[in-house]
Amino acid sequence: MGVCASGDARAGGFFLPVRGARALSHGGAVFASGDDLSAMGSNPATLFRSEALVNVFVDFALINLGARFLRAYEPLVQAFDDRYAGGFPRVSSNAWFPDPSLAVGSSFGLKKLMFALGVYGPYAGTLSWPDDDPRCASGQSASACATQCYTDPGSCDWNLGPQRYSLIRPQRTLLFYQLSVSYRPIPDLSLGAGLFLASFLMKERMKISAYPGIFGWAEDPSLDALIEIDAKDWVRVGAVFGVWGRPLPWLELGISYTTPLKIQAEGTLNVRLPSHYYFSDTTVTGDKIRIDTDFPMSLRVGARYVHPKGLFDVELGVTWENWSVHRAIVVRPAETIQFENVPGLGSYRVKTFTVRETFHDTVSLHLGTAVQAYKKILEVRAGYFFELGAIPDRTYTVQTIDGNKHGMGLGISARFWKLRLDVSYGLVLLAKRNVTNSEKRQVNPLYEEDTGPYVDGRPTIVGNGRHTARYHILAMSLSLKH
Repeated sequence: MGVCASGDARAGGFFLPVRGARALSHGGAVFASGDDLSAMGSNPATLFRSEALVNVFVDFALINLGARFLRAYEPLVQAFDDRYAGGFPRVSSNAWFPDPSLAVGSSFGLKKLMFALGVYGPYAGTLSWPDDDPRCASGQSASACATQCYTDPGSCDWNLGPQRYSLIRPQRTLLFYQLSVSYRPIPDLSLGAGLFLASFLMKERMKISAYPGIFGWAEDPSLDALIEIDAKDWVRVGAVFGVWGRPLPWLELGISYTTPLKIQAEGTLNVRLPSHYYFSDTTVTGDKIRIDTDFPMSLRVGARYVHPKGLFDVELGVTWENWSVHRAIVVRPAETIQFENVPGLGSYRVKTFTVRETFHDTVSLHLGTAVQAYKKILEVRAGYFFELGAIPDRTYTVQTIDGNKHGMGLGISARFWKLRLDVSYGLVLLAKRNVTNSEKRQVNPLYEEDTGPYVDGRPTIVGNGRHTARYHILAMSLSLKH
């Protein structure tokens, strides 16, 4: 039998189009050349190369996502908020994300079959943006601090977060628990299939506006409410299918297909009320929510050239994913969630709100090569990939870092006894984006649908600005075949 695990194996909008130390150094071009148990996600038909009575596989990556955002000039904010009178500060996120993976497999002594059981996920980064809250003095109560800071902003030290209405801190994790098998009826053909149970976990923190339309203004920080979403969908069923063939001694072909997923997560919505005294007697009742979203199907195709003496190989691969099915993340109250004892309003319910994302289908190109550096003991790898971004400017924010990507990987493999060690480094550069036509607005539970009380008739735009991002990835895998 066989096992693999990860964190935040899909690409496009949420994740990188490579996973695993070997795939990283091969530019993700492993659809025909996969030779370890991580192949259960990319093309299970190539699992025959991992044939052994016992096969143990461990992969570990450290992923650093560095992102920066400079929000575009917003006249309303610059007019009313002294902290931003000279424009918004550039904010950044720079954090390391550990991404482990484990796999075991066995042929059970059957010459034409290889089995694997896995828990695996994508390579992805994590983010942490400033929250726009004042940094209170030691021993000072939160209410006293808020009163002082919002009365006299210049007297306080602020953790300025002009992106707060899009995101403060996210965590989206997609895990696959998969049973796979490859069947090689003849030397030049292998078929593979995997049945998986997918789990989706989402934790996100952001600010919403509780501006009531009676006083204040749309981005008044004392009317900001902090929301924390914690939702899970433990079991969704899907499958991966693959074919590998060798029509010529020097040519190998691989193709695989992964089914789509419809996520229906359940969880809680916790609200920290605004600091404004207007809400001092207000309470929030109810917290149960449901989140609906979609993840795409994917199709991968690869062609591999192998040197007649096995001195090197070159593989070219293409991946298509229909991210256009991912239109939005819809957050629906699963019970009545409402603000109670709001002066002048009484009680009002939190309505369904939609985080619109409107993704496009993505295509990525992968190119990788491996060269024998010393007999069959030492191997050097290099790879490159390019992926089109999934998210158009009008729905792009710091919530999901994406865009056209150039990825480069280098790696080395060493074999000794029954072990193989792979060590890789990858750099992924995202194209700079200057968003000027954003449709991303604040979320307000009062006026998400009826926006009449706003000064300009609608919540303010929060997505315009300049975005830059890049990834550094350090990965290592160890395989034991016995």
